[in-house]
Amino acid sequence: MRRFEPSAEDARRALELAPRDSRARRVLLDDLVDLGRSNEALELADRALKDDPRDAQTLAARARVWESLGKPEQGLADLKAAALLDAQFDSAYQDARSRASGAPSSPRPRSGVVWLGAVGTALFFFAFALFRKRGETSARLALRAEDHDLLARGARPDAAPKGFQLLRTLGQGGMGIVYEAMDVALQRPVALKKLRAEVADNPRERARFLKEARTVAALRHPNIVQIHAIHEDEGGLFLVFEKVPGETLHERLGRCPLPPAEAVAVLRQVAQALDYAHSEGVVHQDLKPANVMVAGAHAMVMDFGIARRVAETLSALSKAEVVGTPAYMAPEQELGGRVGPAADIFALGACAYELICGRPPFPSGSMMMKVQRVFRPVSEMAPGLPRAADAVIARALEPEPSARWPSAAAFAEALARALS
Repeated sequence: MRRFEPSAEDARRALELAPRDSRARRVLLDDLVDLGRSNEALELADRALKDDPRDAQTLAARARVWESLGKPEQGLADLKAAALLDAQFDSAYQDARSRASGAPSSPRPRSGVVWLGAVGTALFFFAFALFRKRGETSARLALRAEDHDLLARGARPDAAPKGFQLLRTLGQGGMGIVYEAMDVALQRPVALKKLRAEVADNPRERARFLKEARTVAALRHPNIVQIHAIHEDEGGLFLVFEKVPGETLHERLGRCPLPPAEAVAVLRQVAQALDYAHSEGVVHQDLKPANVMVAGAHAMVMDFGIARRVAETLSALSKAEVVGTPAYMAPEQELGGRVGPAADIFALGACAYELICGRPPFPSGSMMMKVQRVFRPVSEMAPGLPRAADAVIARALEPEPSARWPSAAAFAEALARALS
């Protein structure tokens, strides 16, 4: 039915019940690719294959992820490994080899499509291709063809807005392509984000986005990554961000949960950034570990309101539910209700839980679990933590916005006291 979001939620729930179910993981990986969230799919596949390098289903699914990211060589290597482990992937591997050599080959469906017979298969691919063509501007197409080319071959000098020299491609995110660049006039490194075509090419959405971006650019706080400038030219729409050293909190968590004292130090800084933004009338709406940079003891929050605006635009243009990151979204936000500072406090509570326990309280993003407050207390997830922390985090994760902490700082300080 092409309803990829509910399919992904079902697959996440299946993995909660059976974490080693590679078929459920394969469905989830395919859904994430179809939702334009290939980087998230890649992280999920990498974690699974670290635990079980011989999981042929996940290898085959990751091959499609690599292909969506414009890296067919890595995809071919994964398909070869899958075929060596399981003969059912032989034909997919041979087909991919043919495409790589330039020989004609049959179209490749998303993984898991079974043999339908010659006539049935031809009709399936005809219908699939027609549907894809009609949906060419949908959220499933993360970037223009030339952007995929840039990502695959490295940034070309002529792709930069005037006054900037591209140094390297950092990757593809939900907003578009991210480059490390040099501001030639000021001789300072910056992060350049080239906006997705769906936003840049739509006059109404472009105006709405620019209005929001200019509001965020006015924020000045030591724990907020600053927007230096907004550039518009024939090459597209670019945001020029302060280049922040270090790694994302998501990357830091990939190694292990944070010790309580380190987690509190990070949360206090994020809370200060949130409360300042809230005082200026700005709500982040997509707070998660991937949007927090950490360098030593310093933490900085990225993309206040920006990623959310892009996601809302894509959702409006494609009629697909692609907004937000379900594992961290407050119930009222997920239901499309009025979103205020309380939504950021819910997300901060989910981040705090993950910093301490190594996983978010609602990994599947299930609305029902959030409303019914179905999550394990942190004292159970991280033995040795005082039980007083359970009530502090539970209040941040209340389904009713008015029942949460009155401010991000109030939550962070209460957690600090509970963990001391």
